[in-house]
Amino acid sequence: MKKRNKVLIILLAAIAATLISNAKITPIMSAVPSEPKNADAMWIEPSIVNVTGLSIGYRFNVTVWINVSIDCLAWQFQMLYDKSMVKAVAAGYTGTGGLRSEFFENAGTTSLFPLPPTLDVFYDATRNYVLHGEAWSPMIPNNPNATGVGSLSWVEFEVIAEPPAGQILTTEIDISTPHHPPTSKTYAQDENQEEIPLDVHDCTYIFKSPTALTYDLTITTTVGGTTDPSPGIYSHPASTTVQVTAIQNPNYLFDHWELDTINVGSTNPYEVLMDEDHALKAVFVPVVVEGTKIFVDPPEIIDPTLVPCSSSFSINITIADVVDLKTLEFNLTYDSTVISWISMALKSVQNQTPTIKTMVDDENGFIWVKLQYPTAVSAIDPAPVLRIDFHVKSFGATPLDLNNTVFLNSLGQPIEHTAVDGFFCTLIRDVAVTSIATSRDWAYQGWEVNVTVLVRNKGNFTETFELTAYYDDNLIGTKIVADLTPSEERNTIFEWDTTSVAEGNYTIKAVAEIVPYELNTDDNTLIDGTIWIMTQIHDVAILDVTCPDIAYKGWEVNVTVTVRNKGNFTETFTVQTFYDSSLLGNVTVTDLPPETELIITFSWDTENVTACINYTISAEASLVPYEFNTTDNIFIDGKIKINYMGDVTGDGFVDVKDILAAADSYGSYPSSPRWNPIFDLDQNLVIDIKDLLIIALNYGKGCL
Repeated sequence: MKKRNKVLIILLAAIAATLISNAKITPIMSAVPSEPKNADAMWIEPSIVNVTGLSIGYRFNVTVWINVSIDCLAWQFQMLYDKSMVKAVAAGYTGTGGLRSEFFENAGTTSLFPLPPTLDVFYDATRNYVLHGEAWSPMIPNNPNATGVGSLSWVEFEVIAEPPAGQILTTEIDISTPHHPPTSKTYAQDENQEEIPLDVHDCTYIFKSPTALTYDLTITTTVGGTTDPSPGIYSHPASTTVQVTAIQNPNYLFDHWELDTINVGSTNPYEVLMDEDHALKAVFVPVVVEGTKIFVDPPEIIDPTLVPCSSSFSINITIADVVDLKTLEFNLTYDSTVISWISMALKSVQNQTPTIKTMVDDENGFIWVKLQYPTAVSAIDPAPVLRIDFHVKSFGATPLDLNNTVFLNSLGQPIEHTAVDGFFCTLIRDVAVTSIATSRDWAYQGWEVNVTVLVRNKGNFTETFELTAYYDDNLIGTKIVADLTPSEERNTIFEWDTTSVAEGNYTIKAVAEIVPYELNTDDNTLIDGTIWIMTQIHDVAILDVTCPDIAYKGWEVNVTVTVRNKGNFTETFTVQTFYDSSLLGNVTVTDLPPETELIITFSWDTENVTACINYTISAEASLVPYEFNTTDNIFIDGKIKINYMGDVTGDGFVDVKDILAAADSYGSYPSSPRWNPIFDLDQNLVIDIKDLLIIALNYGKGCL
């Protein structure tokens, strides 16, 4: 234990006591900790400070507690807090009684060195701090045995910031953050002035606004209408959805909404999410009467259920964008071979039912109508004036032509307008198979054959249907032809695996599924072409080509070709041999039996061949009908070099080296150990003076 000066200790105690007596501290007793921490620890009670619903100026306090298992002679904490939210206004020791005295047996005696707390001191840009602590002298008899659980100090805070309405402020009251440099100002020391390792726990400060969050919705309109709710300023709770309906005045149309000056479309009613203050404007536009028209509604009638004899349909003669209409007159013409008139019925406009004059000539497809309203009417939106009913007589199509149309206003003046015709068609549904093509006319069992089927939509309705291909009555496959548009042609390819197909000559057939209300089913099936599937094969091959590696210009060189009939039929074919791409010779092989080989010898006269060149020798057998494998009909043997006559060394020049080389084998013959056929220039099977003479006669010649 370190020795300390007793006088100094007493002096320090007196100074500290004086500082304590001058400090204005609010005495607050500590409470029993809600969850005592295990030794060794220092923490703040309560662990959560919730001041929900209060206001600025409210004060609260927190207490610092300790639990140690080692004699503690000093403690200190640095308490950091957000200076924009709270302010430390007072601090002090928790007193000498109760739990504190259980921890400090001699607390309050002259051995106590109290340190006055420092309040609301600058720490960084966002936080201030409180610093507080105390110590004892180990030289005083009966010095404290400070172990166990006890409260140390309290700190009182004042609320200085209130969160916006409906929001929450949250921060930490923190005794665990290291100072600068990163060494903690929160600690406890034992009698040797060594720090006791502590588990430090902070406190969370929560302040929820006492005021519920609301936002304002400002509703306005342009000239020409109003809204529901009516224009004005309305306050709504945050996150709620407000529905507003635009209501247009006569001769005006609702055009669009503007939310915070942004065009958000014309959905009516419109819903506004109150996530902030919003301004919503309903924009109306005046009705501009231009483009007055009369038209057939619907403009097109194409329906698969409208079949002849048993079907009927209706159209409306409709007007739009017209003001002050008193008299309306029109002719409607149609193809009477396709449809016939049944009846008609008047429609009222603005509660005005007109008088009507008509003339119907159904035989020639003609209807004349004149309508006169008691009071002039206006129709900005489309308004039907007459319904006409027709009967379907036959398959076909017809225009529904509006002509000789007349619009008169209340003064008898013509109103400019346009007439838009209609169209009727008994829906023609008709698909057809138009052609079949196979990728080959014959194939061996196991080969894949592509069958291409061309289909056409001969109707006027987009069709989806199944397409099936057959060989004889056996299935090749089925595919879906999807969304085939009117008049469109499309190829569908079937990959036919012939592995299990027996040998024979087969007919190919394709069938298109009959679609509902099909007009003509005869062309849904097409039989086109045959294909022969074989199991017995035709196959000839070149097995080998042999020739010397070296020969002299002017020699007769034998090229031997081995051919084989690898198939099941006797074959006749041609064999050709080549040096490079030049023809060396050809032979016709006649009636070569199955599984039989034949050796053919070609004699190559090299007199007119350029010397000093390596030539590639190859042989090719012509394809026999229905050849099974064409890859083995060609065989390439390799290279043969044609030397200049007398150039036995092969260096491209006849000189003394060639004479000396041949002289070394002088007198030899095929069975002699010195025999070398390359020196037998006259090919008489003996190397003699004739061979040496040939070299001598060509001395100085060659390819160089």
